[in-house]
Amino acid sequence: MGRSMSHQGAKPKKIIHTPQMMKSEFHNKAEHAWVKPSERAKELSGEDAEMDEVRRSVRAVLNKLTPQKFKTLTNQIVELKIDSQVKLEATIDLIFEKSVSEPVFSVAYANMCKVLSEQYKSVPATPDESGKQATTTFRKILLNKCQKEFEKEKDLDKEIETDKLKQFETEKEKILWLKEIEQKESGVRRRSRGNIRFIGELFKLKMISETIMHECVFKLLRSEGVSQEESLECMCGLLTTIGELLDHKKAKPRMDQYFNQVQKLVDTSGAKKISSRIKFALKDLLDLRRSGWKARREVAGPKTIDQIHKEAAQAEKDSQLKDQMLRAGGGSSRGDQRGWN
Repeated sequence: MGRSMSHQGAKPKKIIHTPQMMKSEFHNKAEHAWVKPSERAKELSGEDAEMDEVRRSVRAVLNKLTPQKFKTLTNQIVELKIDSQVKLEATIDLIFEKSVSEPVFSVAYANMCKVLSEQYKSVPATPDESGKQATTTFRKILLNKCQKEFEKEKDLDKEIETDKLKQFETEKEKILWLKEIEQKESGVRRRSRGNIRFIGELFKLKMISETIMHECVFKLLRSEGVSQEESLECMCGLLTTIGELLDHKKAKPRMDQYFNQVQKLVDTSGAKKISSRIKFALKDLLDLRRSGWKARREVAGPKTIDQIHKEAAQAEKDSQLKDQMLRAGGGSSRGDQRGWN
């Protein structure tokens, strides 16, 4: 009886009909679902598959690169089948992007480029319009990349200034747009500093000529307009890195000209449009040259695992020594201080 009443009172099940539009959306999502790169690579064939393999392998090596693993990982790139200009350009693009986005590792990336430039001195180039086959080198492609990046920064500055003048109907739209432009400008600045630092490290390895470095310093120093401060900051970073190598007897007249201009910018009359931050950076640069290019403090760089372990062990020893001294002094910090006095 109870069962039948319960059965009679049960609500009928609802049947939900999925609209055709919703079915289409589900179908599209399934089509664009994330697929592992290795699975996607199986769909490729021939040259496309080889190119994908080079990109994935180089990217994997760069993501694991540390000073301690440098030799092993660089050899992994050397062992890849990079036998065409297209593959070489793809490899260089990946290394370059890493170097400008992670300037703290610029020394490691520059050293990797030095090794690879020795390995790839003659690679079949893409045939020209006449069909003539030639060769290219790792060094040539890399330097062209650095040069284009250096020269396009001025165009990007003009583009950003034009974007800032864009008109909007509401204040809210304008604020959102300016925030977006600010992020873009910040990215351009970081990229510019990363490129300059990378160029400096390549010069130290004799991959870039001294003439080119003087051209870079001159352009940065003479820059005007909205990009002046950014250019001056890059110049300070560049000369801090390579100034000692450029400042030899033969180049002294040119270096004197640079630093006379820097002094003018530092002087009150010549630095009205320069912020205090940049002014102090220029003063530090002047002091660095006067001191014979001896930095007041060592620039921190990436540490190897061995260095980290040694520092940790030394810190542990210092801690144990401090504990022993505290016990010897009866646990009183004042007794410690008197003992040292």
